[in-house]
Amino acid sequence: MSLEVAAHSYLFRQASPAEEPRKTRGKKSAHNNSKLPFLYNPLHDLESLWWVALFFIVAGKVIDDKSGSFMENARREDQANFAKKLFRTYTYRTRAFQDSDCFEKVLDSLHPALEEVGLALDMLRNFLLAAYVDAEKDVQNIQFDVAVGVHACFIEFFGSLAQSLHEKDITIDPLACEN
Repeated sequence: MSLEVAAHSYLFRQASPAEEPRKTRGKKSAHNNSKLPFLYNPLHDLESLWWVALFFIVAGKVIDDKSGSFMENARREDQANFAKKLFRTYTYRTRAFQDSDCFEKVLDSLHPALEEVGLALDMLRNFLLAAYVDAEKDVQNIQFDVAVGVHACFIEFFGSLAQSLHEKDITIDPLACEN
């Protein structure tokens, strides 16, 4: 599920100067109390697809890797613990999605054979973030075609990802992470 849908709130909106808290004499601050209703947009579906792909590689286990890369048991256990934290803790998920330094920890947890996949997911994450920020400059006028450019990136990514995993003969058990 996308972060905004889970929060039922716009998370990437930059406040305009008119909406910034204004200082008043003798009071802490006054905010614009008109709350905009949260509305779905197609970026939410693409983000959900992104989370599913990330789940497969972070919570999954490489069970057949003809590339010869190896992942020791301690690192595999670290990856499983990281997956649990990432997918069970909303605040950590939010940080990992919005913060490049935090997402780097996701990349560091991956099996070496999946490094290329992780880097591509990071690129898609950045496309999504930029699209959200751009769309939420004016949340009252988000157009339904807001995801068109990002959608094309997803199609290209998943097509090349499937081809790459096939060529490298890597098999992932996406449900290998224990409860």
